[in-house]
Amino acid sequence: MRQRRPLLALLAAAALIPLAGLVATSAQAASPVTLRDPIKREIAQEIITSAENSSLNWYDQYSYIEPYPDGRGLTGGIVGFTSGTHDMLVLVQNYTKKHPANRLAKWIDELEQVDGTDETAPLGEAYMADWRAEGAAPAFQQAQRDEVTVQYFDPAVDLAIADGLGALGQFAYYDAAVVHGFSGLQDVRSEAKKSATTPASGGSQTTYLNAFLDARVIEMQKEEAHEDVSRIENAQRVWLDAGNLDLDTPLNWSVYGDPYSIPTAPTPHWPVSGTTPTPTPTTTPGTATLISKNKPVTASTVEGTGFEAAKAVDGNATTRWASVEGVDPQWVRIDLGAGSTVNKVVLKWEAAYASKYRIETSNDGTTWTTLATEAAGNGGTDEFTNLTGTGRYLRIYGTARGTAYGYSLYEAEVYTVTGGGTTPTSTPTPTPTAPTGPTWPGSSQITVADGADTFGTDLSGLSFSADGSALWAVNNGSGTLHRLVRSGSNWAEASGWSGGRTLRYTNGSGAPDAEGVVAVGSDLFVASERNGSSKSTSRPSILQYRPGTSSGSLTALKEWNLTSDLPSVGANDGLESIAWIPDADLVASGFVDQRTGSAYSPASYANHGDGLFFVGLEADGKVYAYALNLSGGFTRVASFASGFDTVMELEYQPSTRTLWSVCDDSCDGAVNALKVTSGAFAVAAEYDRPSAMPNINNEGFALAPACVGGARYAIWADDSDTSDHALRAGSMSCS
Repeated sequence: MRQRRPLLALLAAAALIPLAGLVATSAQAASPVTLRDPIKREIAQEIITSAENSSLNWYDQYSYIEPYPDGRGLTGGIVGFTSGTHDMLVLVQNYTKKHPANRLAKWIDELEQVDGTDETAPLGEAYMADWRAEGAAPAFQQAQRDEVTVQYFDPAVDLAIADGLGALGQFAYYDAAVVHGFSGLQDVRSEAKKSATTPASGGSQTTYLNAFLDARVIEMQKEEAHEDVSRIENAQRVWLDAGNLDLDTPLNWSVYGDPYSIPTAPTPHWPVSGTTPTPTPTTTPGTATLISKNKPVTASTVEGTGFEAAKAVDGNATTRWASVEGVDPQWVRIDLGAGSTVNKVVLKWEAAYASKYRIETSNDGTTWTTLATEAAGNGGTDEFTNLTGTGRYLRIYGTARGTAYGYSLYEAEVYTVTGGGTTPTSTPTPTPTAPTGPTWPGSSQITVADGADTFGTDLSGLSFSADGSALWAVNNGSGTLHRLVRSGSNWAEASGWSGGRTLRYTNGSGAPDAEGVVAVGSDLFVASERNGSSKSTSRPSILQYRPGTSSGSLTALKEWNLTSDLPSVGANDGLESIAWIPDADLVASGFVDQRTGSAYSPASYANHGDGLFFVGLEADGKVYAYALNLSGGFTRVASFASGFDTVMELEYQPSTRTLWSVCDDSCDGAVNALKVTSGAFAVAAEYDRPSAMPNINNEGFALAPACVGGARYAIWADDSDTSDHALRAGSMSCS
């Protein structure tokens, strides 16, 4: 987690640069407004500067810079950019792209050298003198404001608004982002949500903010430089205890023993434009959500151990992917998930950078569309905004190296942008364009079926127990199995199953990337596409578990590795779903064994149990039927199209002898009804998702065994945990 330091004094030699052309003052609103209101933003900046620079005049700090003994090198500017925590480097790089002739441009190599360290010698007094001089330049002042907005203010305020927080809560998030970085803010938020519920999810704003500030204090005190937490306790907590959720004046507080006061609405100094800003409601750019972190990634080459492709998306600014040296072209490819929207890409190059490269998207990993190009790259951080790309895969394709070495990325960050518009409020589950095909065969209504933030991301396959009392769920990210039971209208962990069971291979090791699950008698069969401990290697398998025989982790009783029989696919393009169909139903339907061309005969497959297993392959959208010998070995009986380019879930409905194939948001949440026709499963009908279901990344689907009042309970699992909910429920007609 990135950290910042409290600044206890100003650098005596720093020039103070009063600004001309202040914006006009507007009356402080009586009703709650967002932190984007000019007055509220001014208040926020003054409070932060009281902690960062022992002053309220944040607009006098553009030229401020000093070495500070907190392990972060030099500290400078209006929020304390530091040479050791990357944001000072990014600021100078972005400023130089727009204004190449500035005094700081010549220091980029040295800034890269000290980035991530506490060293200051390569910069020294000469660099600080250039910073102070450049601080008088309006363009550099604008660059500092832009960097604060992009890195800290906008993402923090957007997140706070989505959580249903008022101006005080938005400020608490913003201050946390300045001190800990945005990712650090997210970590503090996650800790707070373990003990309190956000207002957007029905919780009390006061209770949640107290929990957030408690978590913030704990995080601050992990470092000696932050033992004084008065910027929280003597400021934010004071106003929270007083019920001032709108951050209205008068405001009185103290930081590090110094008293401060904002008695009335201050004159806004942001932006410095000479024009009167538009009062709230304001237009916002929407919430930028990082969608690439820890996603599956492959590369054309890897320099060696420690420089694997996954290092480019691990969120760690000190690790990196590196290609072999001296070879063009090279590429790194990120699997964002089907149907992803890309609006922003940030590339953080190591010294071995690309001077020419393309950013491309693809739905299938074969046909690529260029999203952006760079013909004169100079390393550092490249940011591409206002993009309009869609696709499952994003590739950075380098065609010319900037050095004699290879290509090397500390981080490739891919963002999608949601929301935006006029005065944002609590962000609801997104609802894209309504489906237009045949309507869902059941009720159009959808309800949330889990508590807020109960399961998080990566919940995938679902399967009911035979009596419908339990719902089995697997998580593909953590490789865990969950046993869920009804808790009112929601599903929650069964007693003794908190956190689920970690799945293991037959030797007790590994972490199967569990994508699908089906209950067959007292056993569970899980479809997995790879070992989570070796994510770059494909391992499409069916694993058998008996959950009633163990606690803690679960070791597979049997593994059927289907690699030799299935098409060669990428490590994250393998098995996504699994269903089981009784032999009796297959025979009654006239199912034909494609091996023999004759009617399926269960007796032909020794020790396979009472039915066949059907698995869906993500890469080609096909379904493969297998007879599994319970003593070892397998035989493919048939294969057929699911009706989609990619299949995320399979669910068999015995009463109608229908195999449902389910697609995610890449197909607008449609489902296909597959029935045996002329001996083979074929698409009998395609249906839209329920009209009240948003087009989200549903990768799990299950139908309850019982039919009540002509309808069957249906439930979906959203891999993306949209709006903090992973489960949504509806119904399907029994006929």
